[in-house]
Parts: sequence; C-alpha cells; structure tokens
Amino acid sequence: MRQGIADYKNTGTKLLLAQFLGLLAEALGNAGQTDEGLREVDEALNVAGSSEDASYLAELHRLKGELSLAKQLAGDAEECFKESIATAQRQHAKSWELRSATSLARLYHSQNKNDEARNVLRPVVSDFSEEHETKDLREANSLLAEL
Repeated sequence: MRQGIADYKNTGTKLLLAQFLGLLAEALGNAGQTDEGLREVDEALNVAGSSEDASYLAELHRLKGELSLAKQLAGDAEECFKESIATAQRQHAKSWELRSATSLARLYHSQNKNDEARNVLRPVVSDFSEEHETKDLREANSLLAEL
C-alpha cells in the first residue's frame, strides 16, 4: 500500500489521495500500528483540507477517532467522532453520519452513557428505511437494541 501511494503521489495528482491514505491508516490500525495509522490519517486530513475533494473527510475524522480510541484517548476520540458527524451532516452524507454516530454511541456505551448513546444514534438510524439495509445499518440497529 505504501509503495502504491508513493507511486500515486509521484503522478502529481491529489484526487482520491486522502482516501488512499485513510485506507492505509485503517490497515495500520487493524495491524496494531496505531501511531503510524494516526500519522497517516493526519496526512490524509491535511491532503483533504488542501484539495477540492472532501468526499472522504467525515470518514477520516471517524478513523482518527477509532485510532485515538485504540490508544485509550477517549476524549480525543469523542471529539473526532463529533467532528465526523458534523462534517457528514454538512455534506448530507447520511452513510458517513450513520457510521460516525455508531462509533460515538459505542464509545458512550463503553462509558455507561447509554442515554447519550441512544440520543446520538436513534435519530440517524430513523433516517434510513429497511429497504436500504446495509452492514452499517445492521450494526447500528444491533447497538440500539443492546442499549
């Protein structure tokens, strides 16, 4: 992945670069390389902020939150999740908002803040119909049932 991204950067284009860096950050986080993942997601956020392509911005904030949570930085994670939700709302990106709200609700649930978790998640889930069921929506509904 790193070599592919380096080669892509050498082309001089920035289109989709933030997304590629975000995917690398996620893979690093999944491999337990959280610090490296955070560095990559920070670079991705910088790229997204300096380019015209902000389509992945909400997901980048959510990924940074998940990586922060893996480092037991719950306060940082909460802020990232909230920023992700706000970004998704500004962009009318309901799928990113659902994913981010689920991450924030999971964090609140782990802190025994179940009312806050429900208040974050329920309104977002209600915007979806059963005919649009996705993995993210199933996870959100499962978390709501648990709450």
